[in-house]
Amino acid sequence: PSNPRFLRTLAFPWITAEDEVSSILLLHEDLTDWHRAETALRRSEARARHLFLTMAQGILEVDAEGRILSANPAAEGILGIALEAMKGHDFETLGWTWLHADGSPLPPERTPPTVALREGRSLVGHVLGLLLHDGRCRWVSIGAHPLWERDAQTPSGAFCTFTDITDLKRTQDELRATSQRLQAVLQGSAAVIFQLAPDGTF
Repeated sequence: PSNPRFLRTLAFPWITAEDEVSSILLLHEDLTDWHRAETALRRSEARARHLFLTMAQGILEVDAEGRILSANPAAEGILGIALEAMKGHDFETLGWTWLHADGSPLPPERTPPTVALREGRSLVGHVLGLLLHDGRCRWVSIGAHPLWERDAQTPSGAFCTFTDITDLKRTQDELRATSQRLQAVLQGSAAVIFQLAPDGTF
């Protein structure tokens, strides 16, 4: 049938005064709506799991103490470390060195996941550097979002999302350095230099 019904059936013997089974009593409970909701939930969970495993953006889940619970493959690739080596550690015990966008050190207690847990607020779009264990520096755009349970006063954990922007940061730094060198040349030149608008006017 195009719209099947899902039932739970209970069977009870009907006992006569002579202790004989005269018939069977059947009770039917319609579970169709529950079954549809359960099926929809499983499909939604499967889609979310597929997205978690295949997306290019890295995702870390941490508990209320900042300890890493899970990570997707993109996070393992960007951070250069497997989940099993991260699990149970926080950003400080892993020995990671975080950097501000200008290259200065960032204390572990000021990383977005730690702030999200401590202050219960989301942070997005922070550009940070991460010195990996192999000596490389990975630049990421990172955010963190606290997780709340019903009626809780403090977050039960947080999700940390980050995108690898190492190549973009390197290009920006190179363009900035080129611009600074050009400015130095122009300022030290004795030539008369005019700056024109795109339409050719001064």
